[in-house]
Amino acid sequence: TIEKDFKRVEQQARSFSTSPELGILSAEDTALIKPMRDYVKDFAIVNTGGRGVVLSLREPDLSKSLMPRDDFEFLHRNEWIEVVGEHGSKSTIFPAKRFLAKPPKDARRPDT
Repeated sequence: TIEKDFKRVEQQARSFSTSPELGILSAEDTALIKPMRDYVKDFAIVNTGGRGVVLSLREPDLSKSLMPRDDFEFLHRNEWIEVVGEHGSKSTIFPAKRFLAKPPKDARRPDT
């Protein structure tokens, strides 16, 4: 019947919804687009004294602009996002933690 065909096609479409070869983002990746763009615009990961720290590009006072990774994550802990997965499961993601774990390729570093 038409209903069965529709349900079958709908299930197939859902199975392809996070398929990387199709260039479609997962719900988590989609939710991270804006926060990651903002972090890339406002922060840089830099090397100071052999330690990786986060530099706030909007803070003109250098003594206030550098922060350890843990402090950056702590200061942005309220910027969490709740995402509903493809099977209805909910998960909480923390963009600051993701930014530090896997910075976007266009994040500024000392060698760029």
